[in-house]
Amino acid sequence: MAYVSTEERRKQLVAAATRVIREHGVTNATTRRIADEAGAPLASLHYCFRGKDELYEMVMETLGVEGRTRLEESVSPGMGVSAAAAAILRETAAWALHTFEDRLTDYEVSIWAIRSGEFAHIPKKTYRTWIKHLGGLCRQARRDDEPEYDYDALGRMLLTLIDGFIIQHQMLQTRQSSKQADKLVATIQAAIDSGVFNVS
Repeated sequence: MAYVSTEERRKQLVAAATRVIREHGVTNATTRRIADEAGAPLASLHYCFRGKDELYEMVMETLGVEGRTRLEESVSPGMGVSAAAAAILRETAAWALHTFEDRLTDYEVSIWAIRSGEFAHIPKKTYRTWIKHLGGLCRQARRDDEPEYDYDALGRMLLTLIDGFIIQHQMLQTRQSSKQADKLVATIQAAIDSGVFNVS
């Protein structure tokens, strides 16, 4: 049997866990099923991860990396905060529609973690990462002639709009999603332009 490094095995197990949760749901994602999906010995899963919480945390982190990378590519320094918020919402909407099953998997793991009580820190950490990232992108995009903004509040509002858009699309499966995204853009831009997020 060919040697597989711990780092490579971790990647294999995270990818396998994502596929198993997507297909069978988080409650049926047993460690045995995940190991089998990865083509790895069950013992390697317990060696690579302290427990399911660490594995699921890596699943959520991996699912979010692509989205955050895409957002970084859509926002340019000095483009303006309003323009950056619009780019973030449009890019997130396109990404969410393209990766529908992954977004569902992400939410399922989050809900499982919150219900467990013991692992509620996993989605909290993920959300804090997203809020900081979104606010940071807006800060980076600020022009010198713009006021200072409350970037934490702006990041939270963007994440609220993103979550609402994704959940609504998952529930309704509507063809109007792209038009709804345009309305979200108009809403956040109007709020920014009216000074809602200005630091007083």
